[in-house]
Amino acid sequence: MPDSELAAFGPSVEQVRSLLRQNRVHEALDEALYLARNYPSGLTETLVGQAMWRNGQITEAEARFRRAARTDLAEAYVGLATVRASAGQWDTAKRLLSGASGSPEAEAWALPLMASAAWRSGDLAQTQLHLQAWSRIETDAMLARVAAAMAAAVADVEGAPLEWSGEAAVVDLENTLDGGFVVPVRVGGAEGLLLLDLAARQSMISPELAEAGGLVVHSGGLAATRTLEYPEGTTHRHQPHLLQAACPDLRFGGARLRNAVIGVGQPPDGVDGVLAFDLLLTARWSLLLDGPVMVIGPASAGDDVHRKIGGSIPATVAWLNARLVHQALTVQVFVYPLVAGERLAMGLDPATRSMLDPEHDLGSSAPRGRLQMGGWSGEVEWEISPLEVWASAGGVAPSATLGHNLIDDWILHWLPEQEQIRFDRATTNVSLADTIRREGALRQR
Repeated sequence: MPDSELAAFGPSVEQVRSLLRQNRVHEALDEALYLARNYPSGLTETLVGQAMWRNGQITEAEARFRRAARTDLAEAYVGLATVRASAGQWDTAKRLLSGASGSPEAEAWALPLMASAAWRSGDLAQTQLHLQAWSRIETDAMLARVAAAMAAAVADVEGAPLEWSGEAAVVDLENTLDGGFVVPVRVGGAEGLLLLDLAARQSMISPELAEAGGLVVHSGGLAATRTLEYPEGTTHRHQPHLLQAACPDLRFGGARLRNAVIGVGQPPDGVDGVLAFDLLLTARWSLLLDGPVMVIGPASAGDDVHRKIGGSIPATVAWLNARLVHQALTVQVFVYPLVAGERLAMGLDPATRSMLDPEHDLGSSAPRGRLQMGGWSGEVEWEISPLEVWASAGGVAPSATLGHNLIDDWILHWLPEQEQIRFDRATTNVSLADTIRREGALRQR
């Protein structure tokens, strides 16, 4: 693009970038589409792709990035890498990232994804280097501090990250007053209760549980600290945490997770922290909401997990490929069923009712809309609620969520090797929850 043309609409380009930094992703998409219509170029196509990505429109974003990549724009390659990584295609993502140098905007976007790739492959040294580089060039002060704290915590990790061992464990969950689910765990030698939150981007524990478990907590500075008075700790479920710690031993009954990095901050009332998808990513687990019971273990224990959750009765509702949004050590999970004939990005939030962002009008069927998942379809009553907040600190906002009014009599199965979620109906076995609970009680004696 000629410099003179760029100068003519440069402030508007910066306006879109500013809206994305402010996490006003709906408005950013409107502005980016206007720019691309009036000033078609690789840059404006990339901006549209970035805005679509932040709004969960993965297929549309990839098409825009492909057009922009024809102009050899570095940011377009990062966009394509981000989409490929969300589908688990890490080799392709790494090749695309190799062409992302030369642009500060591209590098600021690429570095946390490169850290994710290194973390998933078990390369701790590269993970730390990418996080440190990200912390130096990130213009958002909070994210810069998060990156530095993560880098310091990764330096404390000894061994392969997110390594599960042991046997499939039957974990009897507790219900909260507001419909949430509490998971009992052991951090080091300390017992704690974590709120299960599949919508959160990063797991976290309280300073007290971190201290009791013997964890070294890092802030965004260069040195580690054992002082656990941290007024800056955030409680926002869709943001990474300002304080980070390596967690060498986290146990769910007989199942053990080694070498995780976990946030440290102020937990919700009544619990000691939050269990998010980042720590569940490499495990094989099943969740029965009408119990509530979780069975969890290493990926190799898949058959055992399936048997213990009651998998002898075939009652599959749907298999869905998950899309995982990676930023450094944080993860978001989305599925893409059809709603009123349109494929929408959906988050999993079983503690609440199914929600639909007001930006997505289902026409005369709203607030009801027909949902199709695989071969299953049914009417869903949506609660209309803004979901843009999910895009906090560089995250992605879904169009809707799957909540308890739809899936409370289903079983959710996570298959880590395929990065798929399977939904089964639990009502085919009325004594299932009691059977699982009795088995868990016997194992705890």
